[in-house]
Amino acid sequence: CDKRLCRRNSASENTTESSAERRIVLLGRSGVGKSASGNTILGLRGSEQFRSDCSFNSVTEKSEAKSAVVAGREVKVIDTPGLSKGKHTPQHVFNEMMKSCLLAEEGLHAFVLVIELGRFEKNDDEIIYLLKKAFGKEALKYAVVLFTHGDRPSSQNIEQNIQANEDLKNLVEMCGGRYCIFNNTSMNNKRQVRELFTKVDEMVQVNGGTAYVGEIVGIARTIMRELRESATDYSDRLSTAWRRFCNWVVTIWVAMCESFTRFLENTIILARTFPHKPAHNYSDLSQMC
Repeated sequence: CDKRLCRRNSASENTTESSAERRIVLLGRSGVGKSASGNTILGLRGSEQFRSDCSFNSVTEKSEAKSAVVAGREVKVIDTPGLSKGKHTPQHVFNEMMKSCLLAEEGLHAFVLVIELGRFEKNDDEIIYLLKKAFGKEALKYAVVLFTHGDRPSSQNIEQNIQANEDLKNLVEMCGGRYCIFNNTSMNNKRQVRELFTKVDEMVQVNGGTAYVGEIVGIARTIMRELRESATDYSDRLSTAWRRFCNWVVTIWVAMCESFTRFLENTIILARTFPHKPAHNYSDLSQMC
């Protein structure tokens, strides 16, 4: 990684939070059930819901935040677009991931990586890479895996399934071994929501009782606070903030692309120098971190 980029992404600032309030962002590839999980967490129904469907197509185009009182606490959930072939590029997903900083300027308590049970794919791994590039490796201390389709028989031996898939096992380990299971067709099952927040509360406690606020989140907070004094309409304020915030987002994206280019160049040099040595696995983006 570029050292300046790593310093910029480090969790250099934290904020003390009320134990009741929680702000979480949902991440994952398209069609895994992020929006449906957000509805389950907040107990949203009808027109209040995040838009979702049962296909593998992405419904969410832009990051969107919704709030509700859940078991006596204020909870904000930010739904983000997912990686998908031919629709949402890594740069689009990265931009919308960064936009969550503006939607939760006081910091994030959890990065929830949503994965469809029994359908682990390459794009699931790439989301972790984008998360680390956007927020830094410290963000993994606030990461938890959420498996959807908990009504499937495979949910009964989830631990065995994790251990049987080396890539999935590594991903869960990067998230501190934290995971839970949702059945979004059973929204009345409050136990699954309680289990998720038990994981989130444990993460927050281990991290000093604070939300995640890296430098990039701190920049978003400063921009939003400055605009709050001059703009009364929230949508106008958010739009203006994004235009200012884009300068930082582009800087990080360019640095990330340069890092990838150097990685490929070094790989080609090694392949030419040591032709009989096994090549890198290009699908493993974590090698570039």
